[in-house]
Amino acid sequence: MISFKVMQRAITAQLKNAVPGVKVYTNDIKKINQEALFITFLPVRQLPIDDLYATKVFRTIIQYFPNLQDKMQDRMYEVMDILNREFRTLKVEDRVITVQEETESTIVDNVLHFNVSFEFVDLIGSEEMNDPMETLDFNYELGG
Repeated sequence: MISFKVMQRAITAQLKNAVPGVKVYTNDIKKINQEALFITFLPVRQLPIDDLYATKVFRTIIQYFPNLQDKMQDRMYEVMDILNREFRTLKVEDRVITVQEETESTIVDNVLHFNVSFEFVDLIGSEEMNDPMETLDFNYELGG
């Protein structure tokens, strides 16, 4: 089962590899005075398939805060391209989740907002059986 925390750690790790040297935050921050990425992680829905499996959908909003420099617009476009390239797939534990929906990027008040959704089937119940089934032996003869 993939938990919210496991997804958050996977996204954070992928961001740190994709944009090295940029601080990644997952908790509330009061003031940013350096180039940084901030992740908002939203579980959108869980649709049961049966007693064991469900389709899970997570929405991730990544905000990029550039340094306040002359070329910050160029850097935002560069980071937008990196995020679009890096978030086609996401490695989470022993799985790779492919992004099925489009990503969305906007720039508002000199902050890049990048939205991506992850949808996958996950185990929600226990696959262990409480009582093993009996072994039945059949003796039969084919007539002839």
